[in-house]
Amino acid sequence: MDAQRFDERETIVTCQEQRRAIDGHLRFLEWLGKPLQPGARVLDFGCGIGQAVEILLNMGYDVHGVDVVDWWRRDDYWDKSYLPQARVTERLQCLDESNYRIPFPDGHFEFCFSDQVMEHVRDHALVFGEIMRVLKSDAVSVHRFPGPNMLMEGHLFVPFPVLCYYKPYLAMWAILGRRSPDQRALTWRQTLASNVEFMGKVNYPRKTRLRRYAAKAGVEIAFLEKQELLLRDFGNAGRLVSRARRLGLDRLLAGVLAPFAQRYMVLARRALGPGDAGGSGDRCNARATQSNRARGHFLQDKAKMSKRGVLLRSWLACSSLLKGATGCGGLGSHIGVKERS
Repeated sequence: MDAQRFDERETIVTCQEQRRAIDGHLRFLEWLGKPLQPGARVLDFGCGIGQAVEILLNMGYDVHGVDVVDWWRRDDYWDKSYLPQARVTERLQCLDESNYRIPFPDGHFEFCFSDQVMEHVRDHALVFGEIMRVLKSDAVSVHRFPGPNMLMEGHLFVPFPVLCYYKPYLAMWAILGRRSPDQRALTWRQTLASNVEFMGKVNYPRKTRLRRYAAKAGVEIAFLEKQELLLRDFGNAGRLVSRARRLGLDRLLAGVLAPFAQRYMVLARRALGPGDAGGSGDRCNARATQSNRARGHFLQDKAKMSKRGVLLRSWLACSSLLKGATGCGGLGSHIGVKERS
């Protein structure tokens, strides 16, 4: 009976957290000036067993999911609380991990997202390029995942992911009795072997390396953890920031927590440089500035903005190539503000 109650509770928590994560992505798109319209085509990259696909399907979106393992056809998926219906599984497809080829034509989707997936990717440059291939030219993708900055390795429940690649460190915690929920019946030696095997399959690249992968794929990349925290209402960090909002301290707290929060990575098609834009860069900048003033996000400190490099300057100069709900602005007109705010 106790086990049954536990399973029921886990079902509720899993469903609620998945829905909150999706709502967070949709709020971020609205804040970015690119709200997702009803019926829009959405791709869940790393869909697992398909729960997010069903949630978005029920919300009226034309959503599909892909993963490197067909979990929806197997009985060994970690989350036993959810079983997808046929209307969901027919929208799920398996990828070949050797090339990550997404089985959809170019420019098919209006939005792509993933949650807790990018740490399992073997070739980020290949994945970035493939995601951009199947997205429309003005679309973006967002990805929430843990990085080496985290205080806890969320799979093993061991502190400091950057140290979890060292066997003596894992051995110490196994001997001390540290276990993940599915390791409670294991000895310390069995736990150690399991953790060493897992860390051989997980990847926590730093932001600098992810930027190099994006450059290799010809993709624009930005990390907006602070803004994502300000929009989030779930998870420990999100709840703390929401409570701090009552005291007007939410932006301060988000700035403190962001370096230790999960990555929130935004990908978009690479824009041309100002010299390639046919002289339209100044006009786009003027319209982007007007849009930012209207929303109260105008970036006044040009010196700080210039330090953000060619990436953000090219987006601001040629944001007409990334049209959004704000016209010429879109991602280009807001991205500089958002990494700063």
